[in-house]
This record gives sequence, C-alpha cells and structure tokens, in this order.
Amino acid sequence: MNQTHAFYWSVLQVVVLFGVWAVLWIAGSPYEWLRLFVLASLVIISQRWIFKKKEAVTASGATVMAIGIFINGAIHHFPVLDQGLGKDLTVFLLLVWILITASFVRSYRQGMFYRRHLEHPIQSFGLGTWIAGTSVLGVALYERMPESRWIVFLMALVNLCLWILFIKQCWANFRRIITTPALRNKSHGVLLLSTVSTQSLVVLYNTIIDHPILMRWSQAMILFGVILYVVGWLLVVNRYRRLREWTVADDWENTNCIIHGAMSITGLAAATSGAVSPDWTLLIWLWVLVWFVIVETIELVRVAMRLKQYGPTVGIGTHRITQWSRNFTFGMLYAFTLHFDLSETVFAHLSILHLIHRWILTGGAWIVLGLLVNECLLYIKANIRGKAADGSKMIG
Repeated sequence: MNQTHAFYWSVLQVVVLFGVWAVLWIAGSPYEWLRLFVLASLVIISQRWIFKKKEAVTASGATVMAIGIFINGAIHHFPVLDQGLGKDLTVFLLLVWILITASFVRSYRQGMFYRRHLEHPIQSFGLGTWIAGTSVLGVALYERMPESRWIVFLMALVNLCLWILFIKQCWANFRRIITTPALRNKSHGVLLLSTVSTQSLVVLYNTIIDHPILMRWSQAMILFGVILYVVGWLLVVNRYRRLREWTVADDWENTNCIIHGAMSITGLAAATSGAVSPDWTLLIWLWVLVWFVIVETIELVRVAMRLKQYGPTVGIGTHRITQWSRNFTFGMLYAFTLHFDLSETVFAHLSILHLIHRWILTGGAWIVLGLLVNECLLYIKANIRGKAADGSKMIG
C-alpha cells in the first residue's frame, strides 16, 4: 500500500512540475534557465519513481539517436516546435543520454559490461547506437546551446576513442560471424551500426570543426563506412536468401530498416562534409530510396501478418528497444534529403526526382513526428505497466 501511495505521490509531483514548466515556457526567455531546471527535475523524478528501474540494454543508444535526429532534422518543418521546444528537447535528450551513460558505467564498475554488452558477437554491434547517439546529441548541443560547445568538443574526442575500440570489436566479430554458420544465419541489420557509428563521426566533426584537413579524413571515413556496409549488407541479405524456412511475421527483424538508414547517414556525411561529389551523393540517395521501398514494403506485409496472427496489442503494440531504429532511419532519410541539393547533379533536369525530394521534406516530416510520438507512448505504456517485451532477440 505504501508503494502505491509513493507511486501516486510521484505522479502528482510530475504533474505539478509539468505545469510549472508549461507556465515558464509560456513566459518566455527571461525564465529559460529556470524552465530547463524544472524540466531536468521532471525527468529525474519520472525516471526515479515512476518508470521501471532496469539496466540499459546494449542498443539503448537508439533512443538518443531517434530523438536526436528529429531535433536536428524534421523538427525544422514545424516552426512552433523548433523555436519553442528545440532547446528543451535538447536538454531532455542530454538527460536521457546521461541516464543511459550512468547505467553503462555502473555495469562496467560491477564487472558485468562484457557479459551484458560485448560477449555476444551480434548483439555487441548494438553499442554502435551509443557512438551514433553521442554524435547526434553533440550536433544538437552545438547548434542549440552555443554555451556548451566546449563540452561538445570533449564529447567528440571521447566518442572518437570509443569508436576506435568499437570498430576493433566489430572487425573481430565480423570474422567470427563469417566463419560460423550458426551466427551467419542470425545476421540482421544491427551489423550495419558499424557503418552508422562511423558516418556519425563525420557529421559531428564537420559540424564542430572547420578545417581543410577534414576533407581527406572525411573521405577516408566515408569510404571505410561503405566497406563496413557492404560486409554487413551481404551477411544480412545472404541470411534471408539461404534460409529455407522463415516467416516475415517472426523472423524479419526491426533492425533491418538500417539497410537504408546506414546509407542515409552515409549520404548525410557526404552532403554535409562536401567530401563526395554531388553525383556520387545522388547515387547514394537513389540506393536509399530503392531499399527504403523494399524494406518498408516488407514491413507493411509484416504488420498485416502480425495483426492477423497476434492481434494489435502483441502484434504491433508492444515496445521493443529496436523499434527506435525505425524512427532513426526515417529521420535520417529526411535529414539526408534536407542537406542534399539535387540541382547540383547531372540529373537535375528530372522532375520526378524533385517531386520525390519535395515530398520527403513535407510529408516525410509528419511521418517522422508520428512515429516518434507513437514510440514514446509505447515506451511509457511498457515501462509504467511493466509490459515491455524482451528486445534481446531483436538485437542478437
């Protein structure tokens, strides 16, 4: 009974704090720092008393990636959200990042980090969400909160060091997967996070540093990321090509949307750095569009089959950590398209390409927002009611 009272008391505190935050938001900039402090208190109390207390899973960084790419991309289509909530969402994202970081650090201090996050050769690729999430957060902080730029430079340096360790682990695990049939038959889109993490660094460093030396470095990183993509893509495609018995409803993984998402962030890295010619960037964009249609058509079939077999709650209404990857990949396609100038390419005269480009930047923004709101609601439902699905199957 005491636990019930404590829960409802915490809910009341959250409601009051939310009301205070809303009033301060309406009041405007004179109360900005007080508003952000109230927001921080709101998040901490919610995490401490309302949501389930559990350790961050390997792919927890996908949450940061999904929210961050919305802040850096599609939110610009909504001026009210962009101007009114951009900084608040960035602070919220920073707090989420800190909470997940604390969980990883706690796991390391307990001597459990390897067993939880690195031992499984496929699941370990999920740590790429952390590298990419940190990069996306760094871009948001740099653009939304100029006073924090020295922190962003430090984050970028640490993130580069962590990426080196992560890629070393990825390379070893790629060899292990290739030589082990049982692992090859479990390959899925999580492997492509090796590419996502690599290209995210290109985007981050080209945002915070303006120096000619970055051009060669960016070209090398983009090429290396593409090599990682080819390896991962071949493993994923061959898994589904070779398996005799598999069903879309149960064996198609959420993370397979990274097949197009990994190349979207490659295109974004190319467009923002200027390290790749517009025509080559166009080829990347077309590759992304083709695989977007293929993968998301399969996803629509999967939704229909799961609704028929399991009903709406179990079929599509259950939260899994890997579902955030879809928010990220859709948001990344939007961000890539936003920074890609079709008029500089040899096919600038094709009106169909401009039509697709415009549609992504208008209708696509609403889809990204809708997916993000839906995923947040699923997360709240799962963590308050204790109905979260085990995402381990989906990430390894």
